[in-house]
Amino acid sequence: MKNKPYFHQLDACRLVVNVYKHGDGVGHETLLQRYPKYYQQLFGEALTSYENLQITESDFDEFSSAIVTFWQDLQQHCQSELALGINPTWWPEKAINKDVRRNC
Repeated sequence: MKNKPYFHQLDACRLVVNVYKHGDGVGHETLLQRYPKYYQQLFGEALTSYENLQITESDFDEFSSAIVTFWQDLQQHCQSELALGINPTWWPEKAINKDVRRNC
């Protein structure tokens, strides 16, 4: 997935949600390092407080497009596996097993 054009948008979206949820922390530091454009700028430099996170309507549109494209690609991948006689249960099973280990 890392070689897909939408990877960076999904990664940024994940980090933005993390910062809004948790504030200061590893997610904030990673977002600031990888994608400083999501922080308010002052003289061309990103303000470094998590409180300066600033998401625009355009950013939401980009996140939305990346999510839709990801799911479309996943569907095509699973359909390709089915056409080859491969049962694409790898993804749901992995997620379900992770939830079971967490007692969700």
